[in-house]
Amino acid sequence: MFGFGKKIEMRVPDGNGGEKTVFVSKRKFNEWMKNGDIAHLQKCKCHVLNFTYQVVEWTIKKDISREQYEQYKDDVGDLYAVIYMEDGENVTTLMEKSMWMYVKKQMGI
Repeated sequence: MFGFGKKIEMRVPDGNGGEKTVFVSKRKFNEWMKNGDIAHLQKCKCHVLNFTYQVVEWTIKKDISREQYEQYKDDVGDLYAVIYMEDGENVTTLMEKSMWMYVKKQMGI
């Protein structure tokens, strides 16, 4: 560019369930943040047992509350969950890594 202002790279919804990258001026970005029009979304890894083992990405304040994240995160910021059926519904339970490792071993995964 011509040096008329720093650009900030942002990931925003694309309207089709995905995301796209856009660039906005730092001035506009700061204005939006100050007004509460946008917020930084923190993501984390969640190790999930649900008949199999998988790692998924969760967004804090969307998929999990900040309080739950702070309570259950490990020393690198990862979470551990088990999904099971109860009364025909999927139930997700967060747990500390040591308990999750025990459950994983008991499941033979």
